[in-house]
Amino acid sequence: MIEDIDPLLRENTMTDDKLENLRQHFRMLDNNKAVSELLIYRINFSNANIFQSLAPMLQKNRRLVNFILDQCELGLIGVSSLSFLLRKSSSIKHIYLIYNGNGNDSIGVLVAALNMLPELEVLDLERNRIGMHGCCILANMLKHPISEMKRIGLQYNRIDDEGAAISENSLRNNTKVTHMDLELKPDHLKK
Repeated sequence: MIEDIDPLLRENTMTDDKLENLRQHFRMLDNNKAVSELLIYRINFSNANIFQSLAPMLQKNRRLVNFILDQCELGLIGVSSLSFLLRKSSSIKHIYLIYNGNGNDSIGVLVAALNMLPELEVLDLERNRIGMHGCCILANMLKHPISEMKRIGLQYNRIDDEGAAISENSLRNNTKVTHMDLELKPDHLKK
């Protein structure tokens, strides 16, 4: 299946034919209850609502633990669709949204969905565009944890010293998170 999807990923343009082909691949996973890790790499979801094709698999597959989106341009529309999709799964424990262009505008939508995942243990938001406002939203989630989150990755975002302090202070009374990655970008990359 990876070989079949790979040609779709080589080009950044998502034509209607390619989009339908990708939806068909996702629909083939509907009855697969053995997948424990789903990695989606370099697909632009910002204008295409194809997450809905994954919904049946997420509802039926109780073994899916790792959900990874790497270098997928999500945008607010994509994050909204992803958030709706995540609410359909109760088994996901690790979410990696790496290098997806998520910024302050989409973090609130995402956090609302994350609060619906009580089994969530790992959230990695590495290499996105999260700044001060996003830190405040995440800090509020960490102050009042609903999930079993033990690890959060925020490295290489647009987080400055003040944002890092807000994030760190949110853990004062949080007894669940044991590891937070907050490596800051050099000043010339924070813009």
